[in-house]
Amino acid sequence: MLYFVVAIVSILSACFLSIEAMKNGLGKKRWFFSGLVFGPMVWPMLNVKKQMLLRKQSGSGVVFLRA
Repeated sequence: MLYFVVAIVSILSACFLSIEAMKNGLGKKRWFFSGLVFGPMVWPMLNVKKQMLLRKQSGSGVVFLRA
């Protein structure tokens, strides 16, 4: 039963991460497989990668205000 729950959570997180990666212009396969292997522990890494990509594209002198 526990293996089944772990497998379902891993598959759902892999699908979620691949969708989020596609929305932000990152590699879909890379985030899918990392989500499949590590599960939801990869979510913070995806957020850091999104911020790094945003700062790389816009430059270091830009200020982002998010409400």
